[in-house]
Amino acid sequence: MSQQRTETFQVAAAVQLEINLASGTAMVLSGEEGAVTVEVRGRDAESFRIEQSGDRIVLRPREGFGQGWRSYDVTVHVPQGGELEVRGASADVNVEVALARLRVNLASGNVRARDVATDALVRTASGDVHLEAVGGRLDLTTASGDVEVGSVGGAASVRAASGDLRVGTANDDLVSNSASGDVSVGTFGGALLRCNTATGNVRVGLPPGRTVDIEASTLSGTFRNDFDRDTAEGSPGTPAVTQDVADNGKARLRLRTVSGDIWLQRA
Repeated sequence: MSQQRTETFQVAAAVQLEINLASGTAMVLSGEEGAVTVEVRGRDAESFRIEQSGDRIVLRPREGFGQGWRSYDVTVHVPQGGELEVRGASADVNVEVALARLRVNLASGNVRARDVATDALVRTASGDVHLEAVGGRLDLTTASGDVEVGSVGGAASVRAASGDLRVGTANDDLVSNSASGDVSVGTFGGALLRCNTATGNVRVGLPPGRTVDIEASTLSGTFRNDFDRDTAEGSPGTPAVTQDVADNGKARLRLRTVSGDIWLQRA
C-alpha cells in the first residue's frame, strides 16, 4: 500500500540537497525562506531516510534487501539559490526553482530544470534533457535523448549518441558531438564552436558585427551561408571563410556532418 510522509526542516543558509532514487520521480519546487519541506510517496514511505546536517539534506531509500529498488515520488520545497544533486537508476527529475548549482546522474530518466546560476553537470543514459538557463559551465551527456538548452553563459560540452541538440543562446565556447541528430544553435557569441554529427543537419545563427573563421564539411548535403551574398549555396564538402564588416571578436566555427546540410544564418 502506498504511503505519504511529510517533514519540514529549518535552514539558515543556502540549501545543499541530495536526492538518491532507484526508481520514481524527484520534483524540486520553490518554498519559503528558511525552510525545506519534503514529501515522500510510495510503498513503505515511512522507512525512506531523510537526514539533515546543518543546511545539507540527504534523501535516500533505506538500505536492505529489496529496499533500494522500491519506487518513490519525492517532492521537495526549497528556498531559491541552493545546490541540488540527484542520483538515480530510473527516475525523472523536474526542477522548478532557481538553483546555484546542479548535478544529475541517472541511468535512465528525463531531466528538466529552470535557472541554474553557475554550473550544471547532467548525465543520463536514456532520457531527454531540458534546461532553460545555465549561467556557468555546462557538461551534459546523454546516450539517447533530445537536448534543449535555452541559454548557457559559460563553456559548454554536449555529447549524445542519438538525439537532437537545440541551444538558444551560447555565450561561450560550445563543443557538441552526436552520432545521430540535428544540431541547432540560435545565437552563438563564443570564440569556438565545434559541432560534429554523423547523421543530421547543423544550423548556426551569428549576431552581426563579428569576424568569423569557418571550416564546414558535409559528405552528403549542402552548405548554405547567409552572410555570403555571392555564394549563398555551396556544394557538398565545401569549406568557407566569411567576414562581416566589424570585428567584435573573432569566432572559429568547425562544423562537420557526414550526412546532412550545414546552414550559417543571421541570428
